[in-house]
Amino acid sequence: MAKRKVSAYHKKLGTFIKKGMTWKRAHAATRKALGTRKSSNPKSKKSKTTKKSGSKRMAKKKKTNRKRNFTIPAALVSGVALGFVIKPDPTWDSPYEAVKRGNFDIAVKNYATNMIGYRADTGAIFDTTIGMKGLWALIGGFVIHKLATVLGLNRALGRARIPFLRV
Repeated sequence: MAKRKVSAYHKKLGTFIKKGMTWKRAHAATRKALGTRKSSNPKSKKSKTTKKSGSKRMAKKKKTNRKRNFTIPAALVSGVALGFVIKPDPTWDSPYEAVKRGNFDIAVKNYATNMIGYRADTGAIFDTTIGMKGLWALIGGFVIHKLATVLGLNRALGRARIPFLRV
């Protein structure tokens, strides 16, 4: 391989370039002298990434220092519990009362009436005259949960280190 001449930039720097030096060595010498040479610290080296054909590089995911814990949204749980306690009709038993008596089939039917409005006796779906009271309680619990998240109550509970509970 033939030697290339040292460029004018490298000649200006001149004090550490020796006569007859190749361009590659002169460039390395200028980088070393100017302090722009990469460090040999293994922590600062970037890992080699293989580029897939046709794909773009994605940005790195932001790291967070918080721990992810299991939490229970109290407003949603209370909405589900209200559907279990509310009577679908004043003459019927609530699902809770039916379970206490041991009538599990009636409890399931009444809970279905409360939550989705399905009436087992007539076969009507979405019967709003008698059912769907528990569904309204569940929707109300969801709205309260979202409102508490927007206002920052759930974040405040997390910072206060209250375990398992969110609004």
